[in-house]
Amino acid sequence: ADLAREWLVRLREQWHPKTKPYAASLTQDQVLLVVDVANTYARAAYRMPELAHYGRPTGGIFGLFQSVDTACKMVRNLEDGKQPDVLFAYEGGGSARRQMLLPEYKSARAGGTWLQNDDDVAYIEAMAFESGVTSVHMPGGEADDVIAWISNNAAEIVKAHHRNIKVYVLSNDKDMLRLTRHDNVAVLRSGGEIVRRQDFLHKYRYEHEYDILVKALARGDDDWKGI
Repeated sequence: ADLAREWLVRLREQWHPKTKPYAASLTQDQVLLVVDVANTYARAAYRMPELAHYGRPTGGIFGLFQSVDTACKMVRNLEDGKQPDVLFAYEGGGSARRQMLLPEYKSARAGGTWLQNDDDVAYIEAMAFESGVTSVHMPGGEADDVIAWISNNAAEIVKAHHRNIKVYVLSNDKDMLRLTRHDNVAVLRSGGEIVRRQDFLHKYRYEHEYDILVKALARGDDDWKGI
């Protein structure tokens, strides 16, 4: 409880001073920080397994909000002090479409649920709401789908209506790098790495649209059945 209160104070001060639910509207100039909650939580839980409260692991929750706090500071530095609107993207029960194509999709991944405790989802959402952060689910979808939808729509609005919408994605999922095909999208990764379109092209030496083909050629068939 003490940890929660401490973080709520910090989040209110640094994210949304007036604390109000954010209406996800892409009709004006704005800066978005879209958080891949599952990916960020899992990395934190793995990194801090010893952190617990009365035997309940808390490393995932603590590390998630710590990472978002750091990401907000990075975005403010990149955007001349402008505070980003923060959106949390959650898993929506897995991709129904992918599971229909391949019933054993992701079944080999260890751990089952992406959270150590199902109550953690409610806890994270409550803290997010109190901080003025929007929580976004897509039933029958994955966080990747939510983040891609937001990024792609923001890019379309930028082109069609000449808006200045910047999207920063907090995730270490390599698939997210495909979104940097849009000039207004950047991916924030661990260690303070920022990947933009030009960074992707310089590092991988091929265009974004060939990403799936390159991975399919470079990796075994088991990971790519049903694509």
